[in-house]
Amino acid sequence: MRYAGLDANIVALSGIAIAIGVMVDVGIVFVENIIRHIELPENKGKKGTELFDVILKATTEVSGAITTALATTVVSFSSGLLNGRSRRKTF
Repeated sequence: MRYAGLDANIVALSGIAIAIGVMVDVGIVFVENIIRHIELPENKGKKGTELFDVILKATTEVSGAITTALATTVVSFSSGLLNGRSRRKTF
């Protein structure tokens, strides 16, 4: 933050906390879906490229929902940042 010229105020630290929370949430969703697919009876014992295909299928299954969730978060917070007048008051 020092190199970007930002101060460590409450708003900036809250943004960092939200970003970390979103990254953890996305990771949990991906891992849970991958584990669910690996534990399906038809996927038991698969190894190598077959296992990679199962992981790829599990990841693409939830990627649309993850993309939508991230887009709504970005859109909801970008409105305050794009307005120059409110940004001066906020930061």
